[in-house]
Amino acid sequence: MIDLHYLRRVDPNVPIEESVGALADLVREGKVRHIGLSETSASRLRRAHVVHPIAAVQSEFSLFARDVLHNDEKATADEPGIGLVPLSPFGRGTVTPGSRLLDELAHEDA
Repeated sequence: MIDLHYLRRVDPNVPIEESVGALADLVREGKVRHIGLSETSASRLRRAHVVHPIAAVQSEFSLFARDVLHNDEKATADEPGIGLVPLSPFGRGTVTPGSRLLDELAHEDA
């Protein structure tokens, strides 16, 4: 069973109700436990939540990307208690010292 299945890269030509409805079928079949949306709008979140409870919303959030605090997406998620999961919390690598290859790590870190 998949604990949380995110609906990502939503096709604007397919109603969100239809997409979430398909995932809700998987929940009823016992294949998926919870449904989440990634990079969604507040209105799309509301429409999706009517079809099936949405457990989590994944949005870009970091020191550099704070739009989620100023648009109504976070407030909309807070109303029914939907969790907000930060996407790229390290600013897409901006606040990290750079990626390292696995073979560059110390033996005890790998």
